[in-house]
Amino acid sequence: MLEFYALILISIAYALTAVYIDLKERVIPDWLNYLAVLACFALSIMTSSAFEFTIIAAASFVFAYVLYKLGVWGGGDVKFFVGLNSLMFFLTGFNWLGIIYLFFASAILSIPLLIVVHFRELIELRKKFNIIETFKQAASSSISSAAIASLLLFLRVNFNISVIVFILLLAVFFVLKIPFYLSVILLLGGLYFYGIVALEFLALALGISFVAIVLIQAFSITSRDILRKKIKIEDLKEGMIPADNLFVEKGVVKEISFFEMLNLSMKGIKPKPLITTNAEGLEKNEIKELKRMKVKQISVKESFPFAPFLAVGFFFMVFLWIVVK
Repeated sequence: MLEFYALILISIAYALTAVYIDLKERVIPDWLNYLAVLACFALSIMTSSAFEFTIIAAASFVFAYVLYKLGVWGGGDVKFFVGLNSLMFFLTGFNWLGIIYLFFASAILSIPLLIVVHFRELIELRKKFNIIETFKQAASSSISSAAIASLLLFLRVNFNISVIVFILLLAVFFVLKIPFYLSVILLLGGLYFYGIVALEFLALALGISFVAIVLIQAFSITSRDILRKKIKIEDLKEGMIPADNLFVEKGVVKEISFFEMLNLSMKGIKPKPLITTNAEGLEKNEIKELKRMKVKQISVKESFPFAPFLAVGFFFMVFLWIVVK
Protein backbone atom coordinates (compact mmCIF):
# COMPACT_ATOMS: atom_id res chain seq x y z
CA MET A 1 0.00 0.00 0.00
CA LEU A 2 2.90 2.33 0.80
CA GLU A 3 4.27 1.64 -2.67
CA PHE A 4 0.94 2.63 -4.21
CA TYR A 5 0.79 5.99 -2.40
CA ALA A 6 4.41 6.70 -3.31
CA LEU A 7 3.57 6.10 -6.98
CA ILE A 8 0.54 8.39 -6.69
CA LEU A 9 2.73 11.19 -5.31
CA ILE A 10 5.31 10.63 -8.06
CA SER A 11 2.54 10.68 -10.68
CA ILE A 12 1.13 13.94 -9.31
CA ALA A 13 4.57 15.56 -9.31
CA TYR A 14 5.32 14.31 -12.83
CA ALA A 15 1.97 15.31 -14.33
CA LEU A 16 1.81 18.75 -12.68
CA THR A 17 5.40 19.55 -13.71
CA ALA A 18 4.69 18.54 -17.31
CA VAL A 19 1.43 20.54 -17.40
CA TYR A 20 3.05 23.64 -15.87
CA ILE A 21 5.96 23.63 -18.34
CA ASP A 22 3.66 22.87 -21.28
CA LEU A 23 1.35 25.77 -20.39
CA LYS A 24 4.27 28.14 -19.83
CA GLU A 25 6.67 27.16 -22.63
CA ARG A 26 4.42 25.04 -24.90
CA VAL A 27 6.87 22.15 -24.69
CA ILE A 28 7.31 19.13 -22.42
CA PRO A 29 11.03 18.54 -21.78
CA ASP A 30 12.38 15.17 -22.90
CA TRP A 31 14.37 14.66 -19.71
CA LEU A 32 11.15 14.69 -17.64
CA ASN A 33 9.45 12.06 -19.81
CA TYR A 34 12.57 9.90 -20.09
CA LEU A 35 13.05 10.03 -16.32
CA ALA A 36 9.47 8.80 -15.73
CA VAL A 37 9.75 5.94 -18.25
CA LEU A 38 13.21 4.85 -17.06
CA ALA A 39 12.06 4.91 -13.41
CA CYS A 40 9.10 2.71 -14.33
CA PHE A 41 11.38 0.37 -16.27
CA ALA A 42 13.64 0.04 -13.22
CA LEU A 43 10.55 -0.72 -11.12
CA SER A 44 9.48 -3.37 -13.64
CA ILE A 45 12.85 -5.12 -13.21
CA MET A 46 12.44 -5.11 -9.44
CA THR A 47 8.90 -6.51 -9.73
CA SER A 48 9.84 -9.09 -12.41
CA SER A 49 7.50 -7.55 -14.98
CA ALA A 50 10.08 -6.05 -17.34
CA PHE A 51 8.93 -7.96 -20.42
CA GLU A 52 5.24 -7.09 -19.98
CA PHE A 53 6.08 -3.47 -19.15
CA THR A 54 8.29 -3.12 -22.24
CA ILE A 55 5.49 -4.42 -24.47
CA ILE A 56 2.99 -1.95 -22.98
CA ALA A 57 5.41 0.98 -23.22
CA ALA A 58 6.26 0.10 -26.84
CA ALA A 59 2.58 -0.27 -27.76
CA SER A 60 1.70 3.08 -26.16
CA PHE A 61 4.55 4.73 -28.08
CA VAL A 62 3.39 3.26 -31.41
CA PHE A 63 -0.21 4.34 -30.72
CA ALA A 64 0.85 7.88 -29.75
CA TYR A 65 3.33 8.14 -32.64
CA VAL A 66 0.63 7.27 -35.18
CA LEU A 67 -1.52 10.10 -33.77
CA TYR A 68 1.50 12.38 -33.97
CA LYS A 69 1.97 11.56 -37.67
CA LEU A 70 -1.74 12.26 -38.20
CA GLY A 71 -1.22 15.73 -36.75
CA VAL A 72 -3.18 15.19 -33.53
CA TRP A 73 -0.42 16.31 -31.14
CA GLY A 74 3.30 17.07 -30.87
CA GLY A 75 6.36 14.96 -30.12
CA GLY A 76 6.44 15.94 -26.45
CA ASP A 77 2.85 14.74 -26.04
CA VAL A 78 3.87 11.34 -27.45
CA LYS A 79 6.51 10.89 -24.75
CA PHE A 80 4.21 12.24 -22.03
CA PHE A 81 1.55 9.74 -23.11
CA VAL A 82 4.09 6.90 -22.79
CA GLY A 83 5.18 8.19 -19.38
CA LEU A 84 1.60 8.31 -18.07
CA ASN A 85 0.86 4.83 -19.44
CA SER A 86 4.00 3.53 -17.77
CA LEU A 87 2.83 4.84 -14.40
CA MET A 88 -0.74 3.62 -14.96
CA PHE A 89 0.61 0.13 -15.63
CA PHE A 90 1.84 -0.08 -12.01
CA LEU A 91 -0.97 1.92 -10.40
CA THR A 92 -3.88 0.03 -11.93
CA GLY A 93 -2.48 -3.12 -13.54
CA PHE A 94 -4.09 -2.19 -16.87
CA ASN A 95 -2.45 -3.95 -19.78
CA TRP A 96 -2.74 -2.71 -23.37
CA LEU A 97 -6.33 -1.58 -22.67
CA GLY A 98 -4.87 1.15 -20.50
CA ILE A 99 -3.65 2.83 -23.70
CA ILE A 100 -7.21 3.03 -25.02
CA TYR A 101 -8.63 4.04 -21.63
CA LEU A 102 -6.17 6.91 -21.25
CA PHE A 103 -6.69 8.22 -24.76
CA PHE A 104 -10.49 8.17 -24.72
CA ALA A 105 -10.73 9.51 -21.16
CA SER A 106 -8.48 12.42 -22.17
CA ALA A 107 -10.39 13.00 -25.42
CA ILE A 108 -13.83 12.93 -23.75
CA LEU A 109 -12.80 15.11 -20.81
CA SER A 110 -11.08 17.59 -23.14
CA ILE A 111 -14.44 18.59 -24.63
CA PRO A 112 -15.92 20.24 -21.49
CA LEU A 113 -12.50 21.75 -20.70
CA LEU A 114 -12.31 23.32 -24.16
CA ILE A 115 -15.86 24.61 -23.80
CA VAL A 116 -15.02 26.26 -20.46
CA VAL A 117 -11.89 27.90 -21.92
CA HIS A 118 -13.73 29.19 -25.00
CA PHE A 119 -17.13 29.76 -23.38
CA ARG A 120 -17.27 33.46 -24.30
CA GLU A 121 -16.57 32.76 -27.99
CA LEU A 122 -19.15 29.95 -28.03
CA ILE A 123 -21.81 32.30 -26.59
CA GLU A 124 -21.12 34.68 -29.48
CA LEU A 125 -21.59 31.76 -31.90
CA ARG A 126 -24.73 30.44 -30.17
CA LYS A 127 -26.80 30.80 -33.38
CA LYS A 128 -24.82 27.90 -34.82
CA PHE A 129 -26.32 25.55 -32.21
CA ASN A 130 -29.50 23.91 -33.46
CA ILE A 131 -31.24 22.65 -30.31
CA ILE A 132 -34.37 21.33 -32.08
CA GLU A 133 -32.32 19.29 -34.55
CA THR A 134 -30.20 18.10 -31.64
CA PHE A 135 -33.29 16.77 -29.87
CA LYS A 136 -34.52 15.03 -33.04
CA GLN A 137 -31.12 13.45 -33.52
CA ALA A 138 -31.12 12.19 -29.94
CA ALA A 139 -34.67 10.79 -30.01
CA SER A 140 -34.33 7.79 -32.34
CA SER A 141 -31.12 6.42 -30.82
CA SER A 142 -32.51 6.95 -27.30
CA ILE A 143 -35.81 5.17 -27.97
CA SER A 144 -34.12 2.13 -29.54
CA SER A 145 -31.44 1.70 -26.88
CA ALA A 146 -33.94 2.17 -24.03
CA ALA A 147 -36.30 -0.41 -25.55
CA ILE A 148 -33.61 -3.07 -26.02
CA ALA A 149 -32.18 -2.49 -22.53
CA SER A 150 -35.63 -3.00 -20.96
CA LEU A 151 -36.18 -6.12 -23.09
CA LEU A 152 -32.90 -7.51 -21.76
CA LEU A 153 -34.15 -7.02 -18.21
CA PHE A 154 -37.39 -8.80 -19.14
CA LEU A 155 -35.25 -11.72 -20.34
CA ARG A 156 -33.61 -11.69 -16.89
CA VAL A 157 -30.22 -10.52 -18.12
CA ASN A 158 -28.01 -9.14 -15.35
CA PHE A 159 -28.82 -5.45 -14.63
CA ASN A 160 -25.19 -4.28 -14.95
CA ILE A 161 -24.86 -6.02 -18.32
CA SER A 162 -28.12 -4.43 -19.45
CA VAL A 163 -26.83 -0.98 -18.54
CA ILE A 164 -23.54 -1.58 -20.38
CA VAL A 165 -25.45 -2.79 -23.46
CA PHE A 166 -27.76 0.23 -23.13
CA ILE A 167 -24.81 2.68 -23.22
CA LEU A 168 -23.12 0.87 -26.12
CA LEU A 169 -26.34 0.76 -28.15
CA LEU A 170 -26.91 4.44 -27.46
CA ALA A 171 -23.60 5.19 -29.17
CA VAL A 172 -24.10 2.65 -31.98
CA PHE A 173 -27.63 3.79 -32.84
CA PHE A 174 -26.51 7.40 -32.79
CA VAL A 175 -23.94 6.62 -35.48
CA LEU A 176 -26.10 4.24 -37.54
CA LYS A 177 -29.27 6.36 -37.25
CA ILE A 178 -31.83 3.56 -37.61
CA PRO A 179 -35.32 4.44 -38.99
CA PHE A 180 -37.55 6.25 -36.51
CA TYR A 181 -40.51 3.89 -37.06
CA LEU A 182 -38.30 0.94 -36.06
CA SER A 183 -37.31 2.79 -32.88
CA VAL A 184 -40.98 3.29 -32.00
CA ILE A 185 -41.75 -0.42 -32.59
CA LEU A 186 -38.87 -1.38 -30.30
CA LEU A 187 -40.10 1.05 -27.64
CA LEU A 188 -43.64 -0.36 -27.76
CA GLY A 189 -42.15 -3.80 -27.26
CA GLY A 190 -40.14 -2.54 -24.28
CA LEU A 191 -43.21 -0.91 -22.74
CA TYR A 192 -45.26 -4.06 -23.23
CA PHE A 193 -42.71 -6.35 -21.57
CA TYR A 194 -41.19 -4.10 -18.90
CA GLY A 195 -43.46 -1.06 -18.57
CA ILE A 196 -42.18 1.86 -16.55
CA VAL A 197 -38.54 0.70 -16.67
CA ALA A 198 -38.51 1.31 -20.44
CA LEU A 199 -39.63 4.90 -19.82
CA GLU A 200 -36.93 5.36 -17.16
CA PHE A 201 -34.30 4.12 -19.61
CA LEU A 202 -35.76 6.43 -22.27
CA ALA A 203 -35.58 9.50 -20.01
CA LEU A 204 -31.99 8.67 -19.11
CA ALA A 205 -31.08 8.03 -22.75
CA LEU A 206 -32.59 11.32 -23.91
CA GLY A 207 -30.71 13.21 -21.23
CA ILE A 208 -27.37 11.55 -22.06
CA SER A 209 -27.91 11.95 -25.82
CA PHE A 210 -28.92 15.60 -25.58
CA VAL A 211 -25.90 16.54 -23.44
CA ALA A 212 -23.53 14.47 -25.60
CA ILE A 213 -24.71 16.04 -28.86
CA VAL A 214 -24.53 19.57 -27.46
CA LEU A 215 -20.96 18.85 -26.32
CA ILE A 216 -20.09 17.43 -29.75
CA GLN A 217 -21.60 20.48 -31.46
CA ALA A 218 -19.68 22.80 -29.15
CA PHE A 219 -16.43 20.91 -29.81
CA SER A 220 -17.05 21.01 -33.56
CA ILE A 221 -17.73 24.78 -33.50
CA THR A 222 -14.66 25.33 -31.32
CA SER A 223 -12.43 23.35 -33.71
CA ARG A 224 -13.92 24.85 -36.88
CA ASP A 225 -14.54 28.48 -35.95
CA ILE A 226 -12.43 29.28 -32.90
CA LEU A 227 -9.27 27.19 -33.03
CA ARG A 228 -8.44 28.06 -36.62
CA LYS A 229 -7.87 31.27 -38.55
CA LYS A 230 -7.01 32.44 -42.05
CA ILE A 231 -3.44 33.60 -42.57
CA LYS A 232 -2.03 35.34 -45.64
CA ILE A 233 0.89 33.48 -47.20
CA GLU A 234 3.27 36.40 -46.59
CA ASP A 235 2.41 36.25 -42.86
CA LEU A 236 3.06 32.52 -42.49
CA LYS A 237 5.82 31.46 -40.12
CA GLU A 238 7.66 28.21 -39.54
CA GLY A 239 5.93 25.96 -37.03
CA MET A 240 2.40 27.12 -37.82
CA ILE A 241 0.16 24.06 -38.17
CA PRO A 242 -2.06 23.90 -41.29
CA ALA A 243 -5.74 23.22 -40.58
CA ASP A 244 -6.30 21.51 -43.95
CA ASN A 245 -4.44 19.10 -46.21
CA LEU A 246 -3.69 20.76 -49.56
CA PHE A 247 -2.90 18.83 -52.73
CA VAL A 248 -1.94 19.73 -56.27
CA GLU A 249 -4.34 18.23 -58.82
CA LYS A 250 -3.76 19.08 -62.49
CA GLY A 251 -1.71 22.10 -61.50
CA VAL A 252 -4.42 23.45 -59.19
CA VAL A 253 -4.09 23.65 -55.39
CA LYS A 254 -7.15 22.32 -53.60
CA GLU A 255 -8.24 20.82 -50.32
CA ILE A 256 -9.11 17.13 -50.63
CA SER A 257 -10.86 15.21 -47.85
CA PHE A 258 -9.83 11.73 -46.73
CA PHE A 259 -12.78 10.11 -48.51
CA GLU A 260 -12.10 12.07 -51.69
CA MET A 261 -8.51 10.83 -51.53
CA LEU A 262 -9.74 7.22 -51.26
CA ASN A 263 -12.05 7.73 -54.23
CA LEU A 264 -9.26 9.22 -56.34
CA SER A 265 -6.86 6.45 -55.33
CA MET A 266 -9.37 3.82 -56.48
CA LYS A 267 -9.40 5.57 -59.86
CA GLY A 268 -5.62 5.48 -60.00
CA ILE A 269 -5.30 9.24 -59.44
CA LYS A 270 -2.72 10.30 -56.87
CA PRO A 271 -2.74 14.06 -56.19
CA LYS A 272 0.61 15.50 -55.13
CA PRO A 273 0.58 16.59 -51.45
CA LEU A 274 1.52 20.23 -51.00
CA ILE A 275 1.08 20.63 -47.24
CA THR A 276 -0.42 18.36 -44.59
CA THR A 277 -1.74 18.89 -41.06
CA ASN A 278 1.55 17.72 -39.57
CA ALA A 279 1.97 18.41 -35.86
CA GLU A 280 5.54 19.62 -36.50
CA GLY A 281 4.14 22.59 -38.41
CA LEU A 282 5.14 24.30 -41.64
CA GLU A 283 8.73 24.29 -42.86
CA LYS A 284 10.52 26.97 -44.90
CA ASN A 285 10.42 24.98 -48.12
CA GLU A 286 6.65 24.42 -47.76
CA ILE A 287 6.01 28.14 -47.33
CA LYS A 288 8.15 28.83 -50.42
CA GLU A 289 6.18 26.23 -52.38
CA LEU A 290 2.88 27.82 -51.35
CA LYS A 291 4.17 31.18 -52.60
CA ARG A 292 5.38 29.60 -55.84
CA MET A 293 1.94 28.05 -56.40
CA LYS A 294 0.45 31.54 -55.84
CA VAL A 295 -1.74 30.43 -52.93
CA LYS A 296 -3.08 33.60 -51.29
CA GLN A 297 -3.99 32.31 -47.83
CA ILE A 298 -4.49 29.12 -45.85
CA SER A 299 -6.18 28.14 -42.58
CA VAL A 300 -3.94 27.35 -39.63
CA LYS A 301 -4.75 25.74 -36.29
CA GLU A 302 -4.65 27.70 -33.08
CA SER A 303 -2.48 25.28 -31.13
CA PHE A 304 -3.31 24.42 -27.53
CA PRO A 305 -1.45 22.29 -24.99
CA PHE A 306 -2.52 18.65 -24.71
CA ALA A 307 -0.69 17.91 -21.46
CA PRO A 308 -3.55 19.14 -19.20
CA PHE A 309 -6.07 16.90 -21.01
CA LEU A 310 -3.79 13.86 -20.80
CA ALA A 311 -3.13 14.51 -17.11
CA VAL A 312 -6.85 14.87 -16.31
CA GLY A 313 -7.61 11.67 -18.27
CA PHE A 314 -4.85 9.84 -16.39
CA PHE A 315 -6.06 10.84 -12.91
CA PHE A 316 -9.68 10.16 -13.87
CA MET A 317 -8.83 6.58 -14.91
CA VAL A 318 -6.75 5.95 -11.76
CA PHE A 319 -9.56 7.37 -9.58
CA LEU A 320 -12.14 5.25 -11.41
CA TRP A 321 -10.01 2.14 -10.90
CA ILE A 322 -9.72 2.86 -7.17
CA VAL A 323 -13.50 3.36 -6.85
CA VAL A 324 -14.39 0.23 -8.84
CA LYS A 325 -11.83 -1.88 -7.00
